Amino acid sequence: MECADLFPDRARANGFSCTRCDMTAPLPYEDNSFEGVLHSEGIEHVDNQVAVLAELTRVLKPGGVLIVTTPNILFLSARLDSMMSGHPRPRRWLVTDSHGYWGGSKVHGEDTYYGHVFLINAFQLRFYMTHVGLDVVGVEATRYSLNSILLAPLMFPLVWWGTRRMWRNRRFETPKPLRRDIEKEILSPALLFGPKLIMVARKPLAEEPTEAQIDPAQ
Repeated sequence: MECADLFPDRARANGFSCTRCDMTAPLPYEDNSFEGVLHSEGIEHVDNQVAVLAELTRVLKPGGVLIVTTPNILFLSARLDSMMSGHPRPRRWLVTDSHGYWGGSKVHGEDTYYGHVFLINAFQLRFYMTHVGLDVVGVEATRYSLNSILLAPLMFPLVWWGTRRMWRNRRFETPKPLRRDIEKEILSPALLFGPKLIMVARKPLAEEPTEAQIDPAQ
């Protein structure tokens, strides 16, 4: 088991040490090194998210699983906050010139460390994972937000209608199986009520086609 972090002294855990590494640079591991990779609360801090996911895919063995966790900006409380203030969680994720960097400083030690500047929603994360050759398995949640559950009677009909309405645009010819998968994820309790987005993907075996390689006409 390996642990890696830009600030290893802040990422301690019993039973193993933490290696210092920058996720925006090549990881210090060989190709196909791990059967599973957990990328926890990191992707929202980097601008080149596709490159990060590609590097995580590189070190993953064929058939291995990648789990990415990040703040969920599509759960109902965040959607309401976005409508009212322009920020999904203004009390926690405010992005301004003075709050976009770690501790309010543009440079922390030798590295520039960004806050929640590059928040990513489930649509984007799914696309990025597919783009780098992964198959998305689904989404999960660790807990549900009581506020979001209380908002459900008011907001769920609107969210359901808005989600279904997207597919009426004939410019987007999405295969029906993929459309059903995305709708199932977006309208799931995990994404409607969970403050944390947990997306699970698998690296195909060598002989398996990826989701991006499947002919949409099939």
